[in-house]
Amino acid sequence: MIDNHPSHHNYEASNGALRPMLEDVILRGAQNCGYTGAAAGVAAANWVVDQKKIVPEKWGRLLQGAWDISHPQGPHPGRSNADEARFRMVITTSIVRRLLQHAGL
Repeated sequence: MIDNHPSHHNYEASNGALRPMLEDVILRGAQNCGYTGAAAGVAAANWVVDQKKIVPEKWGRLLQGAWDISHPQGPHPGRSNADEARFRMVITTSIVRRLLQHAGL
């Protein structure tokens, strides 16, 4: 059976949904821990890592790495293949799960 559903193979949409999810969880977690800075994911992510909040210290680089791969060429990463989209999904959802565990969200 051939499945021609319009949402299949739309890897850019997958990548586009992961970034705001990660940004929102980082921001809300940071705010729960006292962050009062700009409502921007990168500032909140840096604060969380610098203050050693939410995630264990050794997870800081992983969190920043997940943020970096969520938008390597700005908020619109362009064309992605299936492997790249799966990799981003696994990394991003793993980080978000850990953030939710430790941030009390």
